[in-house]
Amino acid sequence: MKSNEEKEFPQRDNSTKLSSINSEPYIELESHLQSPGCLINNGKARFNLDEDASFFSKVSLSGLNIVDSDDSLSFVVLDKDSLHSIQQSSIASYTDIQQKSLAIDYNSIIASWDTSVVHQTLNELLQENTKLKETLKQNNIAMKQQFNTLVAWQEEIMRIHQDRKKKFAETRELINYLRKQNTELKMKISSKPTSHSRKEYMMLIMKELQPILDESNKEDTLLQEPSTFESTENFIEVEEENTNSKRLSEEERIAVDKERENLEEEKKLYESRKNELEIEYKNLNEAKETLQLEVKNLQEEKASVEAEKDELQTKCNALISELGIIHESIRKKELQIKNLVRELMEYKEEIRLSQVQIGIYEEDFKQLKTVKELLVEEQTELNSTIQEQARLIQVLSRICNVPDY
Repeated sequence: MKSNEEKEFPQRDNSTKLSSINSEPYIELESHLQSPGCLINNGKARFNLDEDASFFSKVSLSGLNIVDSDDSLSFVVLDKDSLHSIQQSSIASYTDIQQKSLAIDYNSIIASWDTSVVHQTLNELLQENTKLKETLKQNNIAMKQQFNTLVAWQEEIMRIHQDRKKKFAETRELINYLRKQNTELKMKISSKPTSHSRKEYMMLIMKELQPILDESNKEDTLLQEPSTFESTENFIEVEEENTNSKRLSEEERIAVDKERENLEEEKKLYESRKNELEIEYKNLNEAKETLQLEVKNLQEEKASVEAEKDELQTKCNALISELGIIHESIRKKELQIKNLVRELMEYKEEIRLSQVQIGIYEEDFKQLKTVKELLVEEQTELNSTIQEQARLIQVLSRICNVPDY
């Protein structure tokens, strides 16, 4: 009976452990997905997408390489298989546990189990249930890390996108300002040839008038010295103005050419940045689709693990109920054995008393036999004595002629 109680105590401990495991709150994946920037719609994660750019963050992962030497020239290179390395260990453990659980045919082997095998199998099921919960917990942690990474990523991308928008706005303002300056310079350049042509016309007139002035100078040198001096001074001023205007027009042309080259470079840079952003946006959309597919696969795996967990829980409950029935039958058998042992002890006591009585009866029988033998001997002796006396009486009667009686 003591050994039976010792067997019942581990079973109670195991059932207590199972009930404690069943009473533990199940970690829901959706609670880990309620991070900033992520919403849950009927158990499926969806992203909040802005109208201007997608929400992903720039992080350093094993399958995600970032090149960001300069904020204005940064771009992102994405790897479509960036999440497979996180899932390999959890999927392998889940597959191993699933194969082990599917390899067991519970209905065919329960009938042949004894108590120790039932305890061992129940412990194995509890361990497998714990492993499944650990695997599910690891999947939840991995998905939480992934979505936290995505949130940080989308915040970083939005910050970079805002910086790019700001820089593009500044570049657009600069381009407009340069276009305005270019228009003003074109207007100035278009107005300059008129002044130059006018100066050239004046120079031609002065060249035509120069011989006349020379002749007048020869005829009246003394009288015409002030006027000649003034005309020469005017000519020098005109030449200086012409030279200055040519120099200014050349400098303005060079400045306009430089501005045009700068505008062309800015335009090329703008086009290259636009192409890079389009490629980056396309890559981010592809990465978003890949991540959504991965999230869908993880949700399907989660549902499969939960279904497997429910199935194992049902089997555990069935085994526990069968184990309770087995314990009840064992208790009844032990009571029967106890009653049989008590009856056996009573039978042994009765047998012992019977053996004692048999011994007493044997002693009495031996004594009776001895007394009987003595009585037989005495009777034999008495008969022989009677026969002797009868013969003596016959002899005496013959002698005395007395008739026989």
